[in-house]
Amino acid sequence: MPGTVPSKQAFDVDLAALLRVFGGHLYSTPAVFARELVQNALDAVRLEIEASSSTRREADSRPASVRPSFVPSIVVAVDPDAGVVTFTDNGIGLDADGLRDHLSRVGASSKRKADRKNVVGQFGIGLLSGFLVADELVVHTKTAKGPALVWRAKASGTYEVSEGDAELLRNGQQEGPEEAHGTHVIVKLRKDARHYAEPSHMRDLLETYVPHVAVPVALKVGDVARVLTRPGIWTLEGTTQQQSIVESVGAPPLATIPIRADAGVGVLWIRSDATALAQPTLSLYHHGILVEPAGSGLLPRWAGFVGGVLNLSGLAPTASREGFVRDAAWDALKSHLSSELIGFLAALPDRDEESMGRLLEAHRTHVLAACIDDPALLAAFGGQIPLDSNRGITSLDREAANPEVLFTTSPSDYSVAAAVSAGRDLTLLNATHTHEKEFLAAWSRVTARPPLRELAIREIDAWFTDAREQQQRFAPLLAEAAKLLAPLRVEPQLRSFEPTDVPALLLADETNLAARADEVAASGNALSRSLVSGLSVRQRVPLTPLVLNVHNPLVASLPELVHPELGGRVVRMLYTQAAQRLRRVPTSVDNRSFANDLLFVLRGTTTTRTPHGSNSHH
Repeated sequence: MPGTVPSKQAFDVDLAALLRVFGGHLYSTPAVFARELVQNALDAVRLEIEASSSTRREADSRPASVRPSFVPSIVVAVDPDAGVVTFTDNGIGLDADGLRDHLSRVGASSKRKADRKNVVGQFGIGLLSGFLVADELVVHTKTAKGPALVWRAKASGTYEVSEGDAELLRNGQQEGPEEAHGTHVIVKLRKDARHYAEPSHMRDLLETYVPHVAVPVALKVGDVARVLTRPGIWTLEGTTQQQSIVESVGAPPLATIPIRADAGVGVLWIRSDATALAQPTLSLYHHGILVEPAGSGLLPRWAGFVGGVLNLSGLAPTASREGFVRDAAWDALKSHLSSELIGFLAALPDRDEESMGRLLEAHRTHVLAACIDDPALLAAFGGQIPLDSNRGITSLDREAANPEVLFTTSPSDYSVAAAVSAGRDLTLLNATHTHEKEFLAAWSRVTARPPLRELAIREIDAWFTDAREQQQRFAPLLAEAAKLLAPLRVEPQLRSFEPTDVPALLLADETNLAARADEVAASGNALSRSLVSGLSVRQRVPLTPLVLNVHNPLVASLPELVHPELGGRVVRMLYTQAAQRLRRVPTSVDNRSFANDLLFVLRGTTTTRTPHGSNSHH
């Protein structure tokens, strides 16, 4: 009626619709019902442990023989023929009020009433996960002093409570003078979910979700029950822990790092296999129950070479218990793990040089990225990272007293510069690999020792000594060589440099692109020729210097050893060798030129020698 104030009404919960929300959004897979029902059983057992401990304290003055005894037990029984999975625990059980308040009222939880650190469930929805795979659930339960009760519920939202049989609860429980009590949850699987009653399938679920809980969890098939739970890796030590890690990841770790934090305990390990672009992976547990199988976000993003397991009793799981709440406790743990990892890496070179070498061999790219990403790690660890140089393996700490350290990020430039720097009092770093340039830049921002500077290839000109006194002797040979090298935009120059066993150096690799463009222009189709003809690389005027070492025995003897035309061919062959020093793949033009030059030189040498042979013969 208009103007009538509506009376207060209770929400009418559509349980079927609510379960669709659970299955589609709250839980990632219906298989989690196994974890949730074991979790509920575990919570009931822990509450019974608390109650038994309290009873023992009250009975301290009584003879020990009459004290209550309690052996915790959780049994998961499968019946594939009937399509039934049963979860039995000898925990605290429920009375009539508990059935009404905590099983029949969606969202309620007995575990909210107190701050129970050993009880995981906080949302009172675990039992409803059974409806993800079943249309009917039957719960037999009994407290220590109350009657046995039965709670039957359907996914449609109806339930009924009746008296039950206490003897049913003895199945799988302890023997003793006390009357059996606990809870027996029968999950009658739907047709499309009957595979969960297969022993192998349920065993896999239990070994995945609840492998390390403190209470024994047994899988029962027929009359045979087998305990599946085992100690967590974080509880093991020495070779036993190492073997467990091998079973988990398939390879022994390079090193392990024990973790003790306010949020929980665990162990990190350095993986022995190369990780490429892998992400750090942690298995996160809560009281031995798997919450996040590939937890991310706790370790720094650069820690792709790190794995581990953590048992986090001090973090709060989300409503679905498939993750942890990202709160202040999470952030504190994240900071703690980063500090532990950085401290371990910083001390590794001095503590275990062999492990340090193996770490860099397998994970060099990740370690460099770590130093770039984390200034604290860079300061603590960066100076000790081995770096390739013209003097062998060095490090920035070793070069700290050096007035200047040069580096190059080009493989071709390093090849040339390293070849002529052997006799010079300088350190040239080979910063040509992934992250090395960024690593050196980050280092320069943190410390000025040693001063770092990138080498420009043209600076090498100053490392050569002029050879003007030899120009006239080499002039005819250089003229012939210049004609042969002109199409490659290469100019032969005569210089003196160390070491003398290097006959020639190409000071840049610009000829590679130009030569390929020329090759396409000469032999490609019409479209290719038209495209290539406009390339700026074909229009460049500057020539690439091919520096001939006048003190090299081969180069020094060429003017007198062969005719200038032959000598020019030898110089062009030296160009091909110098280009290969730059790690450039020879083009087909290079290959044809080299073969033709070699044949030309051989023929010329044979022609020159024939008259002498004939005169000698006569």
